Formats: sequence, C-alpha cells, structure tokens
Amino acid sequence: LSLATMIPAYCNPIIAMKMPMPAAIPTFIACGTAFIIITRMRVKVSTMKMHDDLAKLFNDQITMELASSVTYLQMAAHLENEGLSGMGSWMRIQSDEEHAHALRFLQFTLDRGNDVAIGAMDAPVRPSGSVADVFDAALAQEQKVTASISNMYAAAQASADVLALPFLQ
Repeated sequence: LSLATMIPAYCNPIIAMKMPMPAAIPTFIACGTAFIIITRMRVKVSTMKMHDDLAKLFNDQITMELASSVTYLQMAAHLENEGLSGMGSWMRIQSDEEHAHALRFLQFTLDRGNDVAIGAMDAPVRPSGSVADVFDAALAQEQKVTASISNMYAAAQASADVLALPFLQ
C-alpha cells in the first residue's frame, strides 16, 4: 500500500507525501473529521465521534433522505404514467439528489466513527389529484427535510460540535 491509498480521499495526499517522516517521530495531519497519524510503519486514523444524540439525528436524517428519494421516485412514476415525461424526469433527478444526500450523511457519520443505523421507512403515498397537488406534496417534503437539517444544526451548536457545523451548512 502506498501512503496515498491509506489517507482518506478528502485529505490532500500531496501534502502528506511532502511531510518528513522520521522513524521515531510520528507525523500528524488534521484531515476533516480525523487526525491521521503517520509513522514509517503504519497509518492510524483517529476519529472524533459525535455525541450520541447528534449521531442519532444523523441516522434519522439518512433515513429521511432515503425516504424522500423513494417518495420522489413514486411521484416520477405517477407523472410519467400521466404522460408528463418531462416532469417525471425532473422528479427522478430529485430522487437521485436525495439519495446522494443520504450517502453524504452516511459517509460523514462513518467518518466520525459513529455507527449507522438506517431506520424503517413507510411505503410512499401514491400521488393522486392534480399535478399541482404532486408538486405541493414535493414542496412539503422538502420543507420537512430542511427543518430537520436546521434542527441538526441547532443540536450541533448546542453540543459544540464544530466539525458537524460546516457539513450542515
């Protein structure tokens, strides 16, 4: 293994490669949510765990983002079934975006050294009514997700978790 493959992707391995690594003195690199400790023989990542209450909020957010993704996919199917392929395609993009958000929350939680526990999700409600009703439901879903992230930000502030704050902005 090279040093570059042992350092997490969000670190700059170029900086690490240029750092002197005397045999007896470990080198420390601050990297996002972790400190990389490098010696000639090994690399150790020491993470700074989130408080349990904040980690639970992150897990809940992962579940919410995945549920939103499935909800938007259901909306896309409904719109496409109604012959509104452009609107359906737009909802598919929203579904993909929510899935990507879930993955980012998941990776941040793992990077912090916390466990990930994806919660149970109900099947999405099948849209009925007008196209405006579908988009009203999508707006309500986005407002719910945004309020949840705002709540997480407040919790991160309350627990003085300075690593979570920039991630949540």
